[in-house]
Amino acid sequence: MAIEDARSRGGRPEERHGRRRVGFVHRHYRFAGLLFVVGLVFGLCSPLSAASAGAAAKVPPASDVGITPTQIRIAVVADEQPSFSPGLFVKNVKLVQAWANMLNSHGGLAGRHVVVDACDSKGDPNIAANCFIQACSKDFALVGTAEALGIANISTFAKCPNAKGQAIGIPNLEAFADTLAEQCSSVVFVIGGDSTRCATANDPRQTFTVPVGDLEYLSTHFKGLHGIYITSSTNGSLAAAYEATFKIGVQHGIKNDGTGLYPSFALAAQSAMTPLISVIKAHGSTFAFDGAGGFNATALVKEAAVQGVNTVKVWDCNDCYSTAYVQQAGAAGNNTYSTLSNLPFFSEYNLNPALKALVKEIGGVQNMDGLSLLSFNVALLFQNAVQKVVASGVTLDRSSLMHVLRTKETSFNAEGILGPTNVSAGLPSPCQVIVKLINQKWHRVFPTKPGTFDCNPANVGKISLTPSQQQ
Repeated sequence: MAIEDARSRGGRPEERHGRRRVGFVHRHYRFAGLLFVVGLVFGLCSPLSAASAGAAAKVPPASDVGITPTQIRIAVVADEQPSFSPGLFVKNVKLVQAWANMLNSHGGLAGRHVVVDACDSKGDPNIAANCFIQACSKDFALVGTAEALGIANISTFAKCPNAKGQAIGIPNLEAFADTLAEQCSSVVFVIGGDSTRCATANDPRQTFTVPVGDLEYLSTHFKGLHGIYITSSTNGSLAAAYEATFKIGVQHGIKNDGTGLYPSFALAAQSAMTPLISVIKAHGSTFAFDGAGGFNATALVKEAAVQGVNTVKVWDCNDCYSTAYVQQAGAAGNNTYSTLSNLPFFSEYNLNPALKALVKEIGGVQNMDGLSLLSFNVALLFQNAVQKVVASGVTLDRSSLMHVLRTKETSFNAEGILGPTNVSAGLPSPCQVIVKLINQKWHRVFPTKPGTFDCNPANVGKISLTPSQQQ
């Protein structure tokens, strides 16, 4: 596998132009003319080989809540069975469990067996708070956290006492962080954050750093695009990030239709899409970006088909890379583009040893999706950080783990699943892959070479604005 910038190779138009959910995305330094062979690096530090090497050595010192001489307990708190969407993040939990199973079958982590305590928060803030309080008292860290509505009360884990009674917090490695309080917490760690926004969170105008490589690619590949951007109507922080994306899109030449920016409920019924489709029809829109999630995007394209909309050349969707979208949207979903920070695993999992092992463990690639992969990736981040603490010779505890996460994870790539990402600095990676749904099957369209990423720094944009929606 390799990381390359196709623009430096003078490729075809679709190769010359290069996630957004925080930590996603959620949708990373230019490698001009450089091939970075991730496969070679992976061969030395796969989850299996690294675990075996750790097991063969003397058990390293560790002491804190959730750690014994034989075990490391972690908690995964996720909305598995919320009333509004049963089964929502079940796959996130299963992928963390799969990661632990693979480690344990090859010796564990830091010479210890990894135990996963799963807690279903059910989309209820009160239940979630209880899950975090429970984890605080018996688990070493939170890994793979997946909360659909964001975390209402971060004090339940941010002030968690360690084994010495010090309220340093419990490390919370989240799949994605949808609220500003989460994103800017010193004990929350996500892959692809926005530290720039946190630094300006209390200013009248906030500065956003967001992935925009898809806008560059699409506006160049399809001249004269114009249309609408759909944002979350319930999550002000997420909506503000998409508002920043929208305004950068205008800078890339994608003109507004109507007001340009339209809020929508993530689980809105298809009938609720009628006003949005009316705007598209009235303006003959050629572009529609949906940042309200895959369910919303499904309703949008299906309603467009019912109303005979045929002008849209690009449906750009953040959270649509899944079998669920393909199955539920049907033919109406064709021409949907999605920008990935990870390898397109449906077609390329065999190219990456970690993905290949994961798919085998879970019984098939159909048992994962883009959002669940985020939990697996932060599990690999947790593993990587633990190994760095152990290698340094200091005692493994919550404090030493968070020190590594804050200072030493400057080029994390999830064993080749992602392009290099500076997690410690809270920065999004410029590395991306653009895929397109053609005949109800996802295809890589840029860069075209399997196993590669486009890592042009222009894929990340920065803009200052006063968010129109309260956060």
